[in-house]
Amino acid sequence: MWASLPAIIAVFVVSGLMHELIYYYLTRVAPTWEVTWFFILHGVAVAAEVVVKKVVPEKVRLNPVVSGALAWGFVAVTAVWLFLPQLLRNGVDEKTIGEYCKLMNLLKFARHMSTEHTVLSVPGTNILDGLRTGWTRV
Repeated sequence: MWASLPAIIAVFVVSGLMHELIYYYLTRVAPTWEVTWFFILHGVAVAAEVVVKKVVPEKVRLNPVVSGALAWGFVAVTAVWLFLPQLLRNGVDEKTIGEYCKLMNLLKFARHMSTEHTVLSVPGTNILDGLRTGWTRV
């Protein structure tokens, strides 16, 4: 039972370090270690949950709806506290929105160009005839 607890925490520590690396590549700013602490905190919480589930009898446990809501609340509060500030502080959200706007403009332009310069016609009056004989370019 106890052997899995260090493994659980180790997985979360590695995940935190990997996220710090990803954040570094996104922001090019030295790590603040907030993201790593977010994952360490969640690793400790998961390990505590494992211990509680093994020690506390099932009759005494919280209803799954209540425990699920508490878990979501824990994730939301700690994300706002530790996970998101580094992205917001360095403008990654604004850069990402700007890049998606550029991508959408490119896709709109490509769609406009493809419909403007290519006309597809179907031989015969029935669209199934066109599928059988193939599309022809006009």
